Amino acid sequence: MDNLMPNIGETIADKAHGKPLPTIRVEEPTVKMSFSVNTSPFSGREGKYVTSRNLRDRLNRELERNLAMKVEDGETADTFIVSGRGTLHITILIENMRREGYEFMVGPPKVINKKVNDKVQEPYEIATVEVPEAHMGPVVELLGKRRGQMFDMQNIRRNNFSAVQNPDTWTSWIEERNLNSFSGNRYP
Repeated sequence: MDNLMPNIGETIADKAHGKPLPTIRVEEPTVKMSFSVNTSPFSGREGKYVTSRNLRDRLNRELERNLAMKVEDGETADTFIVSGRGTLHITILIENMRREGYEFMVGPPKVINKKVNDKVQEPYEIATVEVPEAHMGPVVELLGKRRGQMFDMQNIRRNNFSAVQNPDTWTSWIEERNLNSFSGNRYP
């Protein structure tokens, strides 16, 4: 029993009367970002944890409780590749670390494609878009440029609700362009 080290989702039970629970499947990460030590001229002015050792220790602590996240060494000694279940997943980590006093640089999000049966597959997400009818055309055009596929559209109270399946790359891209498509108006 001393050398027993179970993995996540495994059941420890009596051999004679134990019944194992179904194994938990943790979904694979879909997006990765590089975290590195801040090398700008203003480094060290806002955070108290600024070294690569501080950054490595904090990322390793995150792995203890965040099962869907992965951390790998980057191209340099002070760079780490953090993979998560989407940009929101990684953004929450970034904000928590910032509030804890960590100062670091973050690279742009990159989608993690995977091969299944010799075919490259890209992760996607489903977005629900609510816009007034007058602005629906530009929004559909905007999403179509990023390979979004509309599979449902309903008109409720003069607003169109559209369910769109989009590649994971579109989420960070859409925010900066939506005000132009909505003629300067912001909609929830």
